[in-house]
Amino acid sequence: MEKNELRIRLGDKVKISYTAKLEDGTLFDKATVAEPLELIVGEENTLIGLEETLIGLKKGDKKKITITADKAYGPKLKDLVVEIEKDKLPVDIELKEGQEINISQDETGIIKVKISKITDEKVIFDANHPLAGKNLVFDIQVLEVVR
Repeated sequence: MEKNELRIRLGDKVKISYTAKLEDGTLFDKATVAEPLELIVGEENTLIGLEETLIGLKKGDKKKITITADKAYGPKLKDLVVEIEKDKLPVDIELKEGQEINISQDETGIIKVKISKITDEKVIFDANHPLAGKNLVFDIQVLEVVR
């Protein structure tokens, strides 16, 4: 079997190009032939659903897949949405809806949160990944497989 006929398996180093969109067609990420994504399959350095799809493909293969939220960034968790009274926040910070800020926590270090809503009394912070709860559509092409 020639090297370019290798079928991807766990432990292989692969290079892929892709476009990644939401189900409504909104592009949120891409890797080009000039700047591909490089990964070792099975090291879980990318989405589980993407790694699972690569298994069995070979150089040159193209595939369109939908990765469900559970194999992408997981479900949107209510526990990661927190309301904080405005009077408990530092007064010298200007907050805006949609703004992302870093919050320091003793146990976990620094986490990134998004301000999802501001009312007269409260600020609602969301620590979910922006793509949590969403199915993702990938058009992929395998550029290289190295064993």
